[in-house]
Amino acid sequence: MKRIAVLISNKSGGSNLQAMLDGQADKFDGQVVCVASDKEDAYGLVRAVEADVPSFTLDHAEFAAQGKPRQMYEEALARKLQTYSPDLIVLAGWTYELSGTFLGYFPWRTLSIHPGLLPDPGYHKYKTPDGEFADPCLGLSLRNALQAILASGQKYAGSSIFAYTPAGAIGPVLSRGVVEVQDGDTAEQLSARVKPEEHRALRRALAEVCAVAQTARY
Repeated sequence: MKRIAVLISNKSGGSNLQAMLDGQADKFDGQVVCVASDKEDAYGLVRAVEADVPSFTLDHAEFAAQGKPRQMYEEALARKLQTYSPDLIVLAGWTYELSGTFLGYFPWRTLSIHPGLLPDPGYHKYKTPDGEFADPCLGLSLRNALQAILASGQKYAGSSIFAYTPAGAIGPVLSRGVVEVQDGDTAEQLSARVKPEEHRALRRALAEVCAVAQTARY
């Protein structure tokens, strides 16, 4: 069973963490062994307590206030996580961009969730079921991504689970959750349908990765 560390930031939500907690051992052969946040008020910390999962907070703003470089913060975060011996790191609502300093501790072992339909390697954009090409919504939050999709008239929305590479870029896409946009949809209505599919996509990706005998380059 793979040991999973989850990194969070969001003040509200934490639904992807909950999806992992609810699906472990049943939907995928893994267990959340710790939750880390860079914000003390991240709601996922409450979910961790309720699930009896160890958690900690390490705020990069405190390091910056002391004049410490981001490299020092990322090394401190990685070393703290190493004490839980994780096989996988999942960025679930984590908003601080991590560099090769952090990823060097967990090479090819970090997954992230993107609020858009990312392309496969070698392709410019992902082709949706209607034959059109999806806007990957790079750099946008889920709400802003959905608003952009509605404004552009696209027919499909969704999320992607991908390997966060040592270069800090988007690596191979492991799974996607895709939903059809309905006439009259608001961003809130679309989000209510996207999130369950995102959770299923995350659990599918974890099932695939956890099925590998030894964590390798996916």
